[in-house]
Formats: sequence, C-alpha cells, structure tokens
Amino acid sequence: MRLSVCSKRPFSKGSANAADMSPMKLSVLRRGEPALSKDSAKALRCCIIKSGVWLKRFYCVFSAKASPLLFVLTKELIMRKFKLTSLLSIGIFLLAGNNAFAACPNGKTAVGKKCVDSHKVHYVKPGKESVLQSIINNAKEGDYVVLKSGNHHVTSTGINTGLAIKGKKSLTLFGEDGAWIRTKEGWVVILDVANSEKITIQNIGMVHDVERGYCFGSVVKLSDVKNIKILDSVMDGSGTTAVEMVNAQGVQISGGKAFRNTEGVFDIRASKNITIKNMVIAKNDNSGNYKKGILDIENSDNISFFNNVVKDNKNGYFKKVTNTSRLYIKGNQFSNNAFESKTRALVQSDTGLVSIKSAHSVKNTANRLESLLLKQKGIKILAKLNHVNVAKRLRKTLRPTGLLVFTHPKAAISLIQCQQTLAIDLPQKVLIWEDETGQVWLTYNNPEYLANRHKLAGCAEKIIKLMVDKLSKLTRQAAKP
Repeated sequence: MRLSVCSKRPFSKGSANAADMSPMKLSVLRRGEPALSKDSAKALRCCIIKSGVWLKRFYCVFSAKASPLLFVLTKELIMRKFKLTSLLSIGIFLLAGNNAFAACPNGKTAVGKKCVDSHKVHYVKPGKESVLQSIINNAKEGDYVVLKSGNHHVTSTGINTGLAIKGKKSLTLFGEDGAWIRTKEGWVVILDVANSEKITIQNIGMVHDVERGYCFGSVVKLSDVKNIKILDSVMDGSGTTAVEMVNAQGVQISGGKAFRNTEGVFDIRASKNITIKNMVIAKNDNSGNYKKGILDIENSDNISFFNNVVKDNKNGYFKKVTNTSRLYIKGNQFSNNAFESKTRALVQSDTGLVSIKSAHSVKNTANRLESLLLKQKGIKILAKLNHVNVAKRLRKTLRPTGLLVFTHPKAAISLIQCQQTLAIDLPQKVLIWEDETGQVWLTYNNPEYLANRHKLAGCAEKIIKLMVDKLSKLTRQAAKP
C-alpha cells in the first residue's frame, strides 16, 4: 500500500482546499491481513497530526475494507466541521491502529488469540460426513485443526470410539464459536485421547444426541497422556461421564461446562497433577447404574478442584476418594445440590470439616452423642468441654459451643504407627455448636481428609474407612429428631 510522506509545508489557516494537504490512502485491515509497514505507519502518524488544524482538511480516502466505525466517525466530524486538535487526531489514529496494526502478519493466521503459521492451520467444515478424523490422523506436530461453526457429526471409528486423537504430540483442536462435535451412538466416547502429549481442546461443544439415559460412553476419555488442556469447552453427557482419566498426567480442565451426566462427572484413576478449575458443573443426575458423583478419585496424586460453580445436581455424592494423596478443594461455590441436604461438608470441604444439622439443642445433642459413644465397644470419652463457661469467666458472650473428645486406643495407635504426625489430629473430636440463626450443628474432622493430609496412602485404609462410617452414623443418629 502506498502512503505519501507528509509535506513539511504548513497549512494556511483559511484554506480548505484538499490540495493544501498531503493526501493519503488508508486501508484498515481485516484480521489475518498484513499490517502496515513501519515507514507507512510513521507517515500516517505524521499526516494525521499535521491535519489537526481543521477537521475538514483531514483527508483520508478509505478503501472498501475500511473500518465502518472509523469511516462513519470521520465523515460525521468532517460534515460538522468540528475543530480537531492534535490530541484528538492522535486518538483517531490509535483507534485506527487498534484495527489495522493488531492483525496477523504475512504467513500467519489467527486462531483464537494467537497468530500461528498459516500452513499449520487446517479448517474443517461441518456436515454429516465430516473429514475431521482423517485431518487429525494426518496432522503433524504443532498443527491446529479448526472446526468451523456448526455441527460436526462423528460415528464409531473403533470399539466405542467416536473421534480419536492417538499417538499425537503438540496438536490443538480449536472450535469457532458454535462448533459442536455430536454423535448419535450411545456407546461411543465422543473424544478419545490416548498415548498423546501436549494436546489442547478449546472452545468446542461435545454432546451425545441420544435419548437421556441410553448413553454409556464418556464425553472425553484421556488415557496414557501427558500435558492435556481442555479449555472453554462444553461436555454434555446426556447419560454418561463427562471426563474419564486413566494414567493421565498434567491435565488442566478450565473455563467450560459439564452437565447432564448420569454416570459421574470426573472419573480419575491412576493419575496425577490434575487441575479442574473455573468450571460450571450443573444439572448432573448421577443416577445411572454405578451411582457415581462429581469427583471419583482412585490411586491418584495431587488433584486440585478450584473455583468451580457446582449447582442443581441431583443424586450421587460430591466426592469419593480412595488411596489418593494431596487432594485440594478450595474456593468452590455450591448451591441447590441434592447431596448438600445430607451434609454441610461441601461448603467446608477445603478445611476437611464435616457438619451435620441437629434437630436438638447443643446440650441435648451432646448428651445424645455421648450416650451413643459409650455404647460402642472400645471407645473411651476423654473430655467434655463447655466453652461458654470459659467465656463467662472472662465476662464475654458466646453462643452455645461444646466439645466431646474421645478415642479408640487400638485404632489410634495403629494410625500413628503409619504416620507419627497424625498424633497432632488425634484423639478424635466432635464440636457441637449453635450458629447465628439458632441452628445447631455437629462438626468433626473427616478421617479421609486427615489421611490425605498426613499421606497415609496404602496404610490403615480399613481403619480410616471404619472411622468414616462410624462417625457419620453416630453423628446422624445424635442429630435426628
């Protein structure tokens, strides 16, 4: 594009002749077209500033590709003959620059917010007979497969597999807004990623188009993979599991949605360094044959569940954890979930506390729990504390708050033999307290949380499970009407 260099001859204030100005042609570029050169940009800046005496001297001829907003703005100002200061001229220049100079240079193509080598980008149009699988099969390291907006239908390419990414490295599957991968086969995994690393799935909707409850293939399955990202994507199970992981390492699932799953949401086995964050997890039924929950974690390590919105989920449970160390649950929002009515543990899951509503006063609840504990073989009550009495001696007020301290000596010593640091959290305690609304609660440390905290994986698992069951049973009996 040619752009004349600014004339050094000053404009005469009374002249409105376009010949008094240095003419220039400005093409505001669309995304994906080459930006202006440095020399052209310098000349453009010079011309705009020098044209700042009167706006009607601001002479720009826009091409058909010009930014409509900038064109209308300039035309309107010229028609009204507003005085244009140099500062305003620079402002309009910056507005033009925002459109003209942010585009990808020659040889580059915009994929999302990135400019990537054009020869590495492969576009796939929607349709019933999608060539998506063949393009993925032929993709090379560092390639981008971009799904155009619309429905991309996949059928089984193997045993229970719809779309497969296998044996690949550094591949990005990106969807334009409104891009969906769909299947009508109920036993099919929509996206099966195996034996691969550095795979990114971004901005894609995935759904089983079958009658709810007749689908058993996961939406996404990750097996024997490393460094996988699933970003801003929708996993609509319509009767299955959202994401299944087996022997996965370094997986990040962020910014998307998981809903309408009936066989659990995140099934994590033999995996490590998994992060699930900023997700909306809603309207999952979890009432399928296996009665799973939001999180099913087994034989795994370093699992993080941060800043997610968990709402309107039915049946099932929040989490089931087996033989897993370093589980971090923080900053999540829970609302209107069926499992919340059973326990308040979800609200306080990042602290390891389980809280049960009681239908009785603090005093009566404590007496009922003490009576139940004394009936259990091997359990001894070590102390009964009333914090209100201490507050009174200090001339302070405190809502009813009491503590029962008890132990099962044989079980406690076995746990401490596994890990001596566990002694700081033993003996076991139950807090009975009244909140600001008058509701009474029983609160205790979740034994599974303590096992994770002190890294008891593989040691005294039966004792931990027995403690979980006993504490849950006894506190609920003490709390019920």
